[in-house]
Amino acid sequence: MRKISLTRSALVTGCILTSFIPLQGKAKNLFLEQDIQSFSGHARADTRVAYKEKRDTLIQNDHTLLIAGQFVENDTLFFVQEYDCEAGKMSRNTYIFLEPDRQSEYFQPDYWINRFEGNHEDYLQQIKEHRNYHLKNNGTPYQKVNTFGLPADWIPLHYFDGKPYAYIPPEADSPAPRRLTDSLLIQKDFEIYTFPLRESRKLSPTLYHFRLEETDLFIHILDEQTQTAVWEYRQGKKNRYHLMIPVASVRYFDLMHSIAPNHKYFETHRAPVFDSVNIKALLQQKQQSNIPEKE
Repeated sequence: MRKISLTRSALVTGCILTSFIPLQGKAKNLFLEQDIQSFSGHARADTRVAYKEKRDTLIQNDHTLLIAGQFVENDTLFFVQEYDCEAGKMSRNTYIFLEPDRQSEYFQPDYWINRFEGNHEDYLQQIKEHRNYHLKNNGTPYQKVNTFGLPADWIPLHYFDGKPYAYIPPEADSPAPRRLTDSLLIQKDFEIYTFPLRESRKLSPTLYHFRLEETDLFIHILDEQTQTAVWEYRQGKKNRYHLMIPVASVRYFDLMHSIAPNHKYFETHRAPVFDSVNIKALLQQKQQSNIPEKE
């Protein structure tokens, strides 16, 4: 890939780039002042956090310029910048960055609850329709189970370049955000999905079991303060693992924030690419519990 720098009015495959953007350069260490927390929730003494600066041009054609990596502009750490050609000019559509204001609404539980529900009345109507459908097809209402005081609303925790982040995606996140109630597990990506709970057990102070219709869900609490947890789904011989945090714990982590004001950011761009986390290794680090072996 060629190393290029574009200055004001430089031509990019038929479009004019209206501001200076170094597309790719030598990697270097950079420091940002951040009031951040460690994984365990305790404030770090040194808030000068080192990042390895890098820029990669992932797409460069007549329509799109996509830059990804870790790079600072105007005292903000960016992970992705996407430019689109409109009326002969490249204008920025999407930017994904480290949220600098830890006092903003994005670190508050209400933001994530409202994001999950969307329109509150519409959300309640959808849940009501799911309940009515269940009653019609099963003849009985949902069962109620004990959730043992576990948080209700959860979002995925991502790792990027070895660091954990909460993430505000352009649209839907994966794995999907979810809500644990006394009768339902509710997941939402572009639509709402409900899973009735059949029974529940507290197997240890850090391990909980919920029986769904055809799946066993084990919630492993990894950290007492942040309530970071592995959600393990067992169905037959298949296991799925999701690393999740309660929405009230977003404040303990850095937040990767995406904004796409003009049109949707296409997932096919595949940026940022999150780390593949060895969740089994995380489970092995926690204290041994009385989780039953697979049958």
